[in-house]
Amino acid sequence: MMKTLTSYIATAALAVGGVAFVGCDREETTTSTRETTTVTTKTDTPTTTTTGDRVNEAVDSAGNRIGNAADRAGEAMKSTGQKIGDAVTGAGGTLKPGGTGTAPDAEDIRDVLGSVVETAVKKGTFDDLVERFVDADRNRLGQGGFAEQTHAALDQKAEQFLNDWKAKYGEDFDIRHMEVLPESFAMIKQGEVGKAAAGVDVDAKVGDGSAKVNVDNRTGVDSPDKQSADANKNDPGRNIATVTIMASHGMPQLQIPMVHEFPDAWKIDLKDDVDGPKLRDNILKHLTMVADDKAKWPADKTEAYRVVTHHILMGVLGM
Repeated sequence: MMKTLTSYIATAALAVGGVAFVGCDREETTTSTRETTTVTTKTDTPTTTTTGDRVNEAVDSAGNRIGNAADRAGEAMKSTGQKIGDAVTGAGGTLKPGGTGTAPDAEDIRDVLGSVVETAVKKGTFDDLVERFVDADRNRLGQGGFAEQTHAALDQKAEQFLNDWKAKYGEDFDIRHMEVLPESFAMIKQGEVGKAAAGVDVDAKVGDGSAKVNVDNRTGVDSPDKQSADANKNDPGRNIATVTIMASHGMPQLQIPMVHEFPDAWKIDLKDDVDGPKLRDNILKHLTMVADDKAKWPADKTEAYRVVTHHILMGVLGM
């Protein structure tokens, strides 16, 4: 019985020891596992964060590359569009309604030519006619208030012409410039004054600091895009045009120089020796030729407008 009890005690001790042993092993294993977990956690956390950062950086980098590529594509498209626009409009700028590749402002230029003829053949509009020329010409033509004076002989011939016109064609004289002045009759080419234009002094100043305008040398006082600029064709960068009136109706071919003034107006550039009296007399001469030859006016009203236009523009040019 004692042996048996002793055996039980020994067995229990072994069991307890075994439990303690097993428990000790489990504690060490657990500690080891925790350490492993702790190490793993410490190691994995930076690794996970670094990877995320790298992913974000990659996304950002890719986004930047995409954005840069889009910007470059946009610039390329803009450049291509500009080149196409330049090819269509030429040196003259934006193509307007009625414009062409060689003359983007063709409709505006034809309108000026039509208004020159209108004001030349009507009563009391000589001063309006003068406004159709470049500013240096306007200054010269208007000296002493000449343009605003009454020009009786011119007004009398204008009245005769207008009455005869209405009697023949059943309407008042009114040029529809796009119909009367097509490309086949009035060919227009635009360009730009080159940088090497001679005799240009765009910043000339006198002693007191005021601007100096040298009309004889056709120079400006400012850059061509400024309102104060002298609107003459020798200013570098200024837009200019030449209108060629084809020979017709027994009259020669004409070359009419035009200059673009600030902000957006085309003007005829007269010869420097044309003053107010000379212009008036030239217009009267050709208006008289037209009015006194009414028996030969064309039956076609449009052709008759062209005959009058040709004559008046010859007068403007001093021919």
